[in-house]
Amino acid sequence: MSSLEYYLSGRLYYQLVECVHYIHQLKPKPLIHTDLKPDNILIVGVGGKKQLSNIGYYRDYRLKLADLGLATVVNDNNSQCCFKGTPRYMAPEVRCNGHYSQKSDVYSLGIIGEQLFNICIPEPETINSYIGHNLYDKINYLAKQLRLITSTKPLDRPNCSQIIDNTDGWLIKFDEILNSENFHNDLNMLKLNDYKLIYELIKINV
Repeated sequence: MSSLEYYLSGRLYYQLVECVHYIHQLKPKPLIHTDLKPDNILIVGVGGKKQLSNIGYYRDYRLKLADLGLATVVNDNNSQCCFKGTPRYMAPEVRCNGHYSQKSDVYSLGIIGEQLFNICIPEPETINSYIGHNLYDKINYLAKQLRLITSTKPLDRPNCSQIIDNTDGWLIKFDEILNSENFHNDLNMLKLNDYKLIYELIKINV
């Protein structure tokens, strides 16, 4: 995974956590989505073109949650006889006894994160450093966070607020990779190979 791919994946994931945090904090009735999965995530372009240094333009985007049809209001006993959600993203406690909570949503976030970042920690020597940040350290930190988020015990999982508080350990900023010697190569690889969708997310016109 190049630094540019990692940056884009990080932006998407951070926005996804923000969205889930928002519905978890709704007043007066916080919600549990109960069916978080990639099919229920929308990416919407916002605003017009913006100048991207001296290489072209991009259009910003926002991530939004869709399909709140299975969402439920948080209460003291969120359990029922039927099972909500999609098995691949369903928390263990939901699969076992139909009991779901906001921590069940957090588990789903972890599974989505593993897929988004394709977490498989590479050998340290295969990862380049970018403007003082070692990408291996970022990925390694993120992998540890995802292991917590997908813990089989709900009480061991962080809530969305705690995930957001720990983003400095794994997020990288765009200006930290823009001037790297590999940036243009990474950009061209996104355009030429199977990552056209990722490339389109930043709408760069070189």
